[in-house]
Amino acid sequence: MPTLALTTRMMVKQDINTAVTINRLASQYAWSQTQFEDSLSHHDIQMLCLGDIPIGFSIYQHVADESCLLNLAIHPQYQRKGHANYLLRQGLQTCEQQGAVQCYLEVRESNLSAIALYQQLDFIKAGVRKNYYPAEQGRENAVVMTVSFDQIDGENV
Repeated sequence: MPTLALTTRMMVKQDINTAVTINRLASQYAWSQTQFEDSLSHHDIQMLCLGDIPIGFSIYQHVADESCLLNLAIHPQYQRKGHANYLLRQGLQTCEQQGAVQCYLEVRESNLSAIALYQQLDFIKAGVRKNYYPAEQGRENAVVMTVSFDQIDGENV
């Protein structure tokens, strides 16, 4: 049986429901459909596809020479297979091609697997935003991480 190729493409309006579903399955605190609709016209949204099947997405905001990863999710059925790493690499290459000198993100302090993924791609901890995210019991801190494109090991991206 042939292996399906991973590819990325820009999100189109018809992908919104799929992205909302993926986000709801992958995150306890998913974005609303309205947030995706608003992001489609203001941000860089890449869909990750396995063959023709969308299995994930990433959303970046570009301002001046900085990019910010706003959201990234992989359908749970396809997690822990390197797909988030692939999608993140593709997104960072796009950020750099668009003139960004760095990319930053916020991640839940408890999301150790995501933090490990970001560290694999040379993100470093830049700070903490106290009580940033809603949580089951009150609020949760966000770890702010950043990567400078002039410091990335070329083999990582």
